[in-house]
Parts: sequence; structure tokens; C-alpha cells
Amino acid sequence: MTVSSIFYFLRRGLVVTALAALVACGGGGGGSSDNSGAKAASPTTGQVAILFTDAPSDQFCQILATVERVDLLGSSGSPTNVFMGPETIDILSLRNYTDLFAIDAFVPIGTYEKVRLTLSDLALVECDAQGNPEPAAGWEHPRLPGNGKLDLNPRGSFEVIGGETLVIELDMDMEKSLHVHQTGNGKWQFRPVIFVTISPDGSKLVRVFGQARIVGSMDFELCPIEPASSVDNGSSTPGTECLGVFTDAATGIFDESGTRVGMDAVASGDLLTAIGFLSLYDNADGDTRMDNLRLDAAVIELGDLGTFARITGEVVSAPGNNDLFVFDPTPLDDATNAIDVLLQSGTRIFALGSNAELTSAALQPGTTGQVDGVFTTPPAGEPLKSSLIVLDQDTTPAVALLDAVIQAPIPTDDDAVAETRRFLVDTDTLNDKCVKVDAGTRYLLITETASTSETTEITFADLAAGDLVDVFGADDAVDSECVLADTVQKYVTAP
Repeated sequence: MTVSSIFYFLRRGLVVTALAALVACGGGGGGSSDNSGAKAASPTTGQVAILFTDAPSDQFCQILATVERVDLLGSSGSPTNVFMGPETIDILSLRNYTDLFAIDAFVPIGTYEKVRLTLSDLALVECDAQGNPEPAAGWEHPRLPGNGKLDLNPRGSFEVIGGETLVIELDMDMEKSLHVHQTGNGKWQFRPVIFVTISPDGSKLVRVFGQARIVGSMDFELCPIEPASSVDNGSSTPGTECLGVFTDAATGIFDESGTRVGMDAVASGDLLTAIGFLSLYDNADGDTRMDNLRLDAAVIELGDLGTFARITGEVVSAPGNNDLFVFDPTPLDDATNAIDVLLQSGTRIFALGSNAELTSAALQPGTTGQVDGVFTTPPAGEPLKSSLIVLDQDTTPAVALLDAVIQAPIPTDDDAVAETRRFLVDTDTLNDKCVKVDAGTRYLLITETASTSETTEITFADLAAGDLVDVFGADDAVDSECVLADTVQKYVTAP
């Protein structure tokens, strides 16, 4: 967290002190009875939590985004700030989890239409064969559309309600935003593909780094310090808004050496990273609202950021009787970098983007993913004592039709049935390529002006012949002549 971020939270802290009787650290309170039985005034603010995630991408080893601010925009267009940076995060580190980026407990109640994400820089970083980032002088910085102001429209408005918590997840899909094709001057083109989800997605792992307090036998409060994806110089100062972390018998709690310990090893004031699934709950503060953030922890890693390595790579060999498996942090063209990873009691294994828990049988050669752990003898003494493993089990080859032009929708027997819809596109190398869509296909309209870039989630009905689109998906299993699209992105340049 930067100095400006600390001043931001200090300013917020003055409000926290004044309203401490009304709002608990977890964001609840307001509208309940006090000790005298009198009913408190209805709250005029609600809590907003901002989460970031990313889809898998292998174009670069780091994509560093400097976030200047996050605002909510209502019908008046005046911004309501919920985060003030700058904060630089590695977007690619989000491919295996969602990051709790910021919490603001004092957002004015009301209806909002957009989220404005303001970036000041985007750096594309390549790594050498050993996985070391190239010097900063070699980083590429694509032009930021709209001067870095990215307006994001979910499908429909959203409301901040007094005393309640609103969760906004920003899915920054860099695989679709940074295309393999390049512009005529040899520079990468950045077309921001960002989906907005309102309310927690309980199927995705969420990481929260912060300081523990009010530690109980099975739960504690965690006050975030900075995003787990941050690459800035860290701060030990926690924020003023916290969330409840709950454990059970299956939760893997690991100390700074990577050894599994019990809940009694967690003490108030400890720095740690909690990884689990986010939801809302009622903290019994006198009202009945599900208004507080709750993380059901699968894994707790004690220590500052960086204590546990997070290594992305590929399984080389399955676990043996000694609970060791071989994992290559780089593509298999250089197997000398492979490391031994130790499965421990408490090591949790999940499928990417899902709350489906896997067994060690899923650790098969060729499977890609990410391993959290601590080397037996730092910095790289093997084996790596693992705490968490996330595996990508989707092996379907991806297909991209870039800078395509829709020729004409094909009539169907029932145009209201999403699974029957299809259309033809032309690209530089293909004519009349068939694109099929189904109920899971998502559509975005990306409109770029001189001052902003606006992304709006639309429907199939908003597509028309002549539209410029990018189509992402896979070859259709039923009709090999067609691409089954998971995303269709329509582009418009406005004055």
C-alpha cells in the first residue's frame, strides 16, 4: 500500500471513529436498537468490496496494472470514490484466484449504473528461461484507451443499501484483452475485456492478506492490508474494514516454515493470508441482515506476503509413495528447472475457477496449475512443502476469431432458444466461418472514445450484420465446421 493509500485510509479512519457505535469492523450495524432500547438512525452508507480476478493467460509472465482509483457512477455521472491508489498489481497472478482488492465501509446509499476503473499504466513483462522478469527497460506499455478511464456496465443497475455490503467482482480477462495479433506499428493492442459481477461468487477461491484480530477457537477477524496481488512495497498497516474468517477441521493452517499447525497458532496481530470462499453473513449485531463479509477458509498461510511461494507450472510426474510429485515451473522445454513438491496433511487441491475439491489422483503429468508452499531450505531448497494446489483441468484447445465481421445471422427454427443461434463471420483468412452460441455465451460491447472506454454487457439481439467482433471459444463438438463461442466482443469507435 502506498503513502497516498495510507492517507486515504487515515482520512476514512476519522469517520470510523465517529461512527464506531453504528458500524462494526465487518461492515454490519445501523438500524438496530442500542442498550437503552431506542432505535438507532437508519444508516446513510453501505459497504462496498472490490474484487479482481483474471482468466488464465500465457502470453507474458507478468502483466502489471497500476490502479489509480475505482469509482461508482450514478445517473448523475458524478463519481463516488471507493478506492484511491496508486496500487500496482500483477494481473496474471490472479489467474488461479480472486483477490480482495479494497473495502470501503462508507459508500453513500443509492443506485449506481457503472464502475469506473482508472489505470495509469499497463506493463507487459516477459521472462527469461529461468523465469526471471526482463529489465523494466524492455517492458511494453500498450496505449490505454480512454486515457485509462475504463467505464464498466453490468447488465442492469446496482444498489448500495444502508448498513449492507455490496460485492463487486471485476474479471479482467487479459487473454481476450491482449490479442496474439499486433497493430501495424508492432505494438500490442489493449482492448479491455472486463466482466462485472455483483454479489459474491462462492465458486471461486478468494485470497485475503491482512492482520488477524479477535481470535476465537475456530474463527477470527481479518483486516486487509493490501491486495495479495500487489507488487508495491508493502505496508504493515491494516485497513479499518475487516471480514470474518471461519475455519473447520479440514482447514489447512500452515506456519512460516510451511508446516501444518492448529488454530492455536493463530494469534491477534499475526500477518497471514486466508484463502477460501467468500459469502455474506449476519454477525448477530442486532439486525438480521446478511451484511458482513465471510470467508470460509480452506487454507491459512501465516506470515507476510512472499512467505509462501506461488509457483505456476506443469506436473511432470504423479505423486509416489513418499507423497512427492515433480512440478516444472516453466514449460517442459527446460526440465532442469523441475522441483519436488511434498503433499502434506492439510494440503488442499482445487479445480481452477471452482469450489470442486480434488484428490492427489488429479496430479497427472501434463496438468497445469499453481502450487503454494515453502521451500524446505529457503530460497529454493527442495522439496517445496505445499499448502494449496489449484489445477486447470480444461484441456480444450482455445479458438480465437479476431477482427471478424459478422456477415448475417442464420435463421433458426426458434430464435428464442439460445442453443440454436448462429451467425457467419469473415476474417482476414476465413470466409463465412460459422459461429454458434449457447446459453453460456457472454456478449460485450466495447465503445472507445477520446475520453473513455466503455464496456457494456449486451445480448445476442444486439449483434447485427457488419459488426466488428472478436470471437473466443472452441471447436464445436457436434459441428466441427463451427466455433462454439464462450465470448463475443463487439467493438465501436465513437467520436
